[in-house]
Amino acid sequence: MTGEMEFRVLDDPGLVEALFPAHVKSHHIRTMIGHLTSGAIDPGYNVLLDFTATSTIEFPASDMIELAMKRRRELPAYPGKPLRSAIIGERPAIAPLVEMWEGFFFEDPPAIIFRRFSSREQALNWITEPR
Repeated sequence: MTGEMEFRVLDDPGLVEALFPAHVKSHHIRTMIGHLTSGAIDPGYNVLLDFTATSTIEFPASDMIELAMKRRRELPAYPGKPLRSAIIGERPAIAPLVEMWEGFFFEDPPAIIFRRFSSREQALNWITEPR
């Protein structure tokens, strides 16, 4: 994988796969949120976050707050069914930042539910299972 993110958009079942590079920086997250907020990717799609290739994340708190707020504005206040974000390939070195990102979306009722999986297949099964 290059130093940029890759996206795979599957309109059926309404899913975007975000494949992160080895060294993730704020501009990678900004690119993803930009696609979701601009409508280039439907903001109502479930997301598979693939950190399999990622060994480091540089994401200052100020950028995290700004981008989490931007993403949250795109989500419904009282969703009928929350979006799902499946995480695969998370290494211990990046786990604290991923958990911090999740913390911006803990609410009742949830707008997004995050879960971790050991394989892409397990993640896709959970994302696409009927609710």
